[in-house]
Amino acid sequence: MGLLGNLKKSWKLMRIMQRLGKTRSTADMAAAVIAPRPTDRDKAEGELLDLVCSNRETRAILEHYGTTRDDIQDHYRRLSAMGLGRWIRENYAAAAAIALKPTLIYLLEAVNSPLPDGWSDNDRWITIVTDLVTYFESGSLGSVRSRIPSAGEHTETGTPAHESDPSSEDELWVAPDYLAVTRTAEEVGMGFDTLGAPVAVSRAVWEECIAWTDEDDRRQTYQEQDARLWDVMFTAGGTLQLKLNQFLRNKLHEYSVECVPRDGSSTDAIKVDLVLKPTMIGGKPWIGIEKAEPEN
Repeated sequence: MGLLGNLKKSWKLMRIMQRLGKTRSTADMAAAVIAPRPTDRDKAEGELLDLVCSNRETRAILEHYGTTRDDIQDHYRRLSAMGLGRWIRENYAAAAAIALKPTLIYLLEAVNSPLPDGWSDNDRWITIVTDLVTYFESGSLGSVRSRIPSAGEHTETGTPAHESDPSSEDELWVAPDYLAVTRTAEEVGMGFDTLGAPVAVSRAVWEECIAWTDEDDRRQTYQEQDARLWDVMFTAGGTLQLKLNQFLRNKLHEYSVECVPRDGSSTDAIKVDLVLKPTMIGGKPWIGIEKAEPEN
């Protein structure tokens, strides 16, 4: 989504949140009990759901997790009832939780994941609310840190079990083996601008060249996941621009990056050969970045 589209969505969301977060007088609450009828708050909730379900980016997230409008309405109301029906910094938290990409991805991932050993559904929702409160209070723009351990995993300290999950709000598994990185490609520009197609990296590229967790810092060496992603994408865009005509003829662009392999022990960077090529994902054309096939 372009800058204008993002600004338009942000403006609509802010207007809706202002209506949802408006303090109700005693008279308003009494009238709602005596003569129930749709209020402006009810209308604003409907407009919020319309916005989430119609916006291209959030709609894609809902489709990815198989979430319906009724599902997201239930989630919104549960978050509201559990304490997020209030302002946290500049966000009316329950509304922002379902309308912003990082929080929506976190919410649906948490709701759809198997329960950890010994956890009840109420434990899950209490943790979701706690994570979201922490996120909004921090003013973060990145991904939400989850305190929900993976199913079958035990966490004695109560700290999040860090996975090699996407951290940018742009990143979403669009297929089992591909992760969308279109926003980063747009920031890089160069050859990606000319092609104008969505871009995804394969799971193999993500795991070896991009993913990096706190545990990897302890076992190997300090790295930043966002910086690793930028290296892969910037090198792709820069080399693609130099060989754009060749790519348009051959539908293939080969390049290499230097990165520390995520193998549990390495501390020095090695060269990894990658290839950029048209790829069909979900029946739609993408530009895919994959590991190059080794030469025989």
